[in-house]
Amino acid sequence: MNGGNPILKNDLCKELFGENDSICKSEIKKSVKVIKWGDTTYFHTDYLRNTTQLKNEFAALLRKQIERNNGFTSMSLFYAECLLANKTMMEENHISNEIELFNFCQSYLSNLFNFQQPNILLKKSTNKTIPELIREKFFRIEFTDNEVFTYGELFSWSQMSITNGIILMAKSSHVRVSNSRFIPKDAFSQFEKWSDDVNRILSIEMDGDEYCLSSSLEPFSSFPHFDLPWNAYLLESFLSLLESRYRVLPVDKENRLQYFFIIVRKNSKYFFYNDLVANVLKKNSIKTLSEVEMEDFLLDNGLCEGGVPNSIKKDPQFHFSDGRFTF
Repeated sequence: MNGGNPILKNDLCKELFGENDSICKSEIKKSVKVIKWGDTTYFHTDYLRNTTQLKNEFAALLRKQIERNNGFTSMSLFYAECLLANKTMMEENHISNEIELFNFCQSYLSNLFNFQQPNILLKKSTNKTIPELIREKFFRIEFTDNEVFTYGELFSWSQMSITNGIILMAKSSHVRVSNSRFIPKDAFSQFEKWSDDVNRILSIEMDGDEYCLSSSLEPFSSFPHFDLPWNAYLLESFLSLLESRYRVLPVDKENRLQYFFIIVRKNSKYFFYNDLVANVLKKNSIKTLSEVEMEDFLLDNGLCEGGVPNSIKKDPQFHFSDGRFTF
């Protein structure tokens, strides 16, 4: 088949099945000797050399890596080590990238390992997503986002998957206390005794107003002093506590230079930033504004730090068209 080389699926389908894709898929599925090789290629196992030796070598390396990484490894990490130990045999068998190595091992070692691209685990292990693997690693310790990205990049995980791991921990096991720093919830509990002071300070700062822009409180000089430096992220974490008499209205973050949000009382009628903005416009009897005028309005009324949030532009209730808002 193809001179002993991997063959493209389209070529295989054309040569053997008259380009009938459904028959091609069915026959490949039934075959025990034609296996998935690359992203779009297949290979006939009769052309493989020293298969038993290769399987044993790969299985031994996988076990070592999985043990070294506390229960799993990734196909990129595995491929890099295989190149050092078995490059010649891999070349003889047309294994030229991590996908082909992954597919070879999945075909021959699935009785020993779970292959969950891009990760590989022992057969007895429960399949876990990348965010779950990240949480398992950092569950009980303080971390920074850079530390998590460095760890994830070791396994060539995507930035989105790593970010989702950080988000998972921020929602379940950790508290964000700065732009990049997260601490376990049980470690944060020692600071919860300051909640009453935070409530009192916000009551003074808001002084009867319906809302407050978080950045208007900077540099947080009136807030209690303890081991954590005050910033918007730490304040948001305090506002998430049950003891807080205030809560957060998130602001669309696509158009910002620094992190900010709106603070309202817990019994406020507002649950969405856009609804608050719409009501403030209505109270001021404003019917239309240019984008520049809208930005000035938001700044003057303590509703943003600069630029009109994209969530406002996309919201039908603000009717943004040709550079103007109509209400």
